[in-house]
Amino acid sequence: MGSGMDEIDTELVGIVLGAAKRDVSAALIARLGAEFKESAKKARKGGTSPMDAILDRLARQAAAQRAAERADEASGGHGATKAEARPRVIADLPPAPPRPEALSPADLAGRADLTADELRTLLDLDEPAVDARLFVNPAVPDEERVRMVAGIRRDGGTGPVGAPLLDLLWSADIRRLTKWLPFCVASGDLKVATAVVSRLELRTEAGRLRIAVAVWERGGPDAARRLRSAAGFPDDTDALLGEALDAADGLALLRARLAEEADPAALLDHLLHLVDPAWREVQDLTREGTVLPWDALVAAHERGEVTRPLYQTLAWHADCPRPLLLGMLGAELSLDDSELAVADALLVRGAVSPDDVLTLARPAANALLVLAGTDHRDRRARWHADTPRADLPALFAAALGTDTEAWAVAMRLLPDFAGSVPELLSTASATVAGPPAG
Repeated sequence: MGSGMDEIDTELVGIVLGAAKRDVSAALIARLGAEFKESAKKARKGGTSPMDAILDRLARQAAAQRAAERADEASGGHGATKAEARPRVIADLPPAPPRPEALSPADLAGRADLTADELRTLLDLDEPAVDARLFVNPAVPDEERVRMVAGIRRDGGTGPVGAPLLDLLWSADIRRLTKWLPFCVASGDLKVATAVVSRLELRTEAGRLRIAVAVWERGGPDAARRLRSAAGFPDDTDALLGEALDAADGLALLRARLAEEADPAALLDHLLHLVDPAWREVQDLTREGTVLPWDALVAAHERGEVTRPLYQTLAWHADCPRPLLLGMLGAELSLDDSELAVADALLVRGAVSPDDVLTLARPAANALLVLAGTDHRDRRARWHADTPRADLPALFAAALGTDTEAWAVAMRLLPDFAGSVPELLSTASATVAGPPAG
């Protein structure tokens, strides 16, 4: 906190006081007043000094806290339970409009409020126009989209992809087509692959090889040759395809090169050496069908090799393992909106909890401001209601007890402390205790 009176962050101090019991908070206010009394006197030149205003605000906060405690005691402690007090998750989608009395299968397929039975019935139709409407319906699981663009029927048979879905791939805006790329790149259907390579630039060698191998496996070398003609791949990829098409074992050659591109050890080395920002390159890999080497990345995390930008990039992926998500919190929790967005998204879906932020995130000041600061109330209203909540009073009391000096040290350290909240409290406690005897 420093020695200057203007360096006190009143919001941080208020959060710490809010974690203290009534007698501790009152003693802390008195302790702060004594500590900075001389500074306040020097700064006062007729009128109220900044320090006076700070102490007045802290006194009012403590008084409000005592009033709340007395009200709770008067009610017999029958306030809202933790579960009742937790904010509810805000729904992502508005309710669907009322249905007309009768809908055709194609019209019904466009509804976002399909029941499980309705969805199953529509999928079982294997009707091209219905499938095209279902393909863009958020109620449909991704595995069904993978099946549709591969021309696989619900009974397991395989045939050409229907014209309505092909028309959709050709007419959809590039943003949507890019979103569907993971479903399309391994389709094997030549017409699907042609629509993709004609409209999008595949940015990774693995993606280009993957789509060519899938088409060759399904349609043979003639289909691969037609894809090559439509694609306009970079010179190196085009030359490799030409070499494979002229070889007796061309498909095996492409498969071997694809295996090299997807090798977990090679991928890990590539990811660890990405230059900030890593987002675009990792996004390109996964969109074009590459599976990230999660086990190797967790091992690299345990060795301390994962960079902060890479943590943030990986955390956006739904299948990112929890150790990497927690590693992101420990790397640094920024208050910058663009960086805080990823942590907020994890808290909304429950992949990490407020308690994880309290115990793992660093720096400590940012963790406390996110959990209890006034600027993040709207965010907290969206956090997943079933994840463990942050219990600041219990954590502070366990570490500092009623030692006013330890609480004061924690306040002084807090604004510039680089570690987590538990590390802050441990440091404050150890500072007051002094070095071990002997």
